[in-house]
Amino acid sequence: IEERESQLRIQIDEQKKRAFEAIKSSLRLYQLNEKIRKTPNLAQKLLHAESEEELFSEAANVLTSEEGLGYREATFLLLDASSLNVVFSTQDLKHTTYSLVEENRFSRFIRRSFRAETTSGTGILVPLQSRGQLVGFCEVTPHSREKVFFDESSIVSEWQQDVLCDIGGIIALMVDNLRLNREIKR
Repeated sequence: IEERESQLRIQIDEQKKRAFEAIKSSLRLYQLNEKIRKTPNLAQKLLHAESEEELFSEAANVLTSEEGLGYREATFLLLDASSLNVVFSTQDLKHTTYSLVEENRFSRFIRRSFRAETTSGTGILVPLQSRGQLVGFCEVTPHSREKVFFDESSIVSEWQQDVLCDIGGIIALMVDNLRLNREIKR
């Protein structure tokens, strides 16, 4: 009887583990689905920006607000010759310029063809590309509660990265359009 009870407890523990994993997987997919669902709103809100400053401010608001995509922090960096300049951030930063000639996370990210390092820290780097040209980067930092869910599943992390790359493409295209409009006016 004791052996049977022991086996039964083991089976119950295994079922609990499977149920817990199923719940975590459902939460991951739900969170990702919410981000995908909110992406068109991002583009719509950014269409009215009349300057790059306004564009980045509104994009950061959408990326970090609870009504938006719910990231903790967002930073935008634009390419200027061989350096990246922080043009907007929701956090206080020590550095506002990063040389792409020197060794840093941005130069490594470019050398790796925009593939993230496994030790890249807490932020997710997203290239801002328009018409095949690198305009800059967006770096978003997920909340720790969300990071745990996405880090445990590589396929969901890849899907999250794909959604962010689509958003990066939208932002880069809008930067490009603002610059073209400015040039036309000039």
